Amino acid sequence: MPTTRQCAECGTPLPDEVPEGACPICSLRGALDFADAAPEAAVTEKPGDRIGRYKLLEQIGEGGYGVVYMAEQAEPIRRRVALKLIFYSPDAG
Repeated sequence: MPTTRQCAECGTPLPDEVPEGACPICSLRGALDFADAAPEAAVTEKPGDRIGRYKLLEQIGEGGYGVVYMAEQAEPIRRRVALKLIFYSPDAG
């Protein structure tokens, strides 16, 4: 008798093409829950801070997963770039 694989979240039988874990609906629900929680995470950097060879100049955007800064790269060439800092929350795993 074959063993039926089930979603770890809701118990729905998993189709053969879905890997072990959550069914597509529970996976999507989990992704949406994470997206809703992301704004609670924070980017602590601010204009004037340095990250590696980049100096943050000003915030130019913000979204569900991070903040975008205009930054200046000094080496190997001097130029302005967009640098996206991804939100990180220790609670997210």
